[in-house]
Amino acid sequence: MPPLRARSLTHEYRLHASAAVLAVLAAIECSPDIADAALAPVDITVDCADGFLSLNLPDGHRIRATAQQAVNEWRRFALRQIGASHPGHAFLPAASIIGPQGRFLLIGDQRCGRTTLALHMLMRGYQVEGDEHALIDWGGIIMRPSRMFAAPDLARLVPAAGELFVKAPKQYGWSGQETAAIDPSLPGRPWRIQKGPVAGLIVLELNSGGRSVLGRLSPDNMFARLMALALMPDEGVALAVARLRALVMAVPAGLLSLGDLDGAAWHIERATAALRC
Repeated sequence: MPPLRARSLTHEYRLHASAAVLAVLAAIECSPDIADAALAPVDITVDCADGFLSLNLPDGHRIRATAQQAVNEWRRFALRQIGASHPGHAFLPAASIIGPQGRFLLIGDQRCGRTTLALHMLMRGYQVEGDEHALIDWGGIIMRPSRMFAAPDLARLVPAAGELFVKAPKQYGWSGQETAAIDPSLPGRPWRIQKGPVAGLIVLELNSGGRSVLGRLSPDNMFARLMALALMPDEGVALAVARLRALVMAVPAGLLSLGDLDGAAWHIERATAALRC
């Protein structure tokens, strides 16, 4: 049985188990093409007994849990691992989309609409690198590899992405709520992650039922907003703040009041010029 592969920016984890076990862990699978990365292989065996899965993580933690809990624990491990491998980097909750104007970060906390808007832009021809965390470096960013975890109502909001929801592995919470773990690739457009510059920073604020409106933000205003949202590393906080400040000073920024998705796409497609005016 081929292993389930889950990539970070430094490793490729290969989970070995029976076909049935790997099927219930499918939301962990994460195999983007990561440019210029030499990924160290790590093999992990997943055992199953009495309805519980057990595996030893490379950082010394041991998981013994249901399949749902194991997926959640793996996602926590992936965040810990990327933090350990990239000290001195701030993490922004953001989606990265790439179009003709370059790369834009759609920034905001949970329920701001960034996954919805990223999927909408994906179906309009944009490349989507991910929607969880952008690592801030000198001169640009790189996304943390992770599938896009989307609630079922997003299929109604972005009907063009309905097939992606149908095909995606599902997770189920304690109350039975379903989440689709979407791989942001399409036929002819593989999932690819690459470190590089940013053309614009866009903070999202939800405006349910209204129109989408984009306005500029000053560097100081944007920096204050990003400092409130960013996850800081355990080590190298001053360096992480300096990287974040350098990004804000170099890249135009705006606030998108996110209402209708077509209106939001219209603003993004013209954002390079609008944010520099």
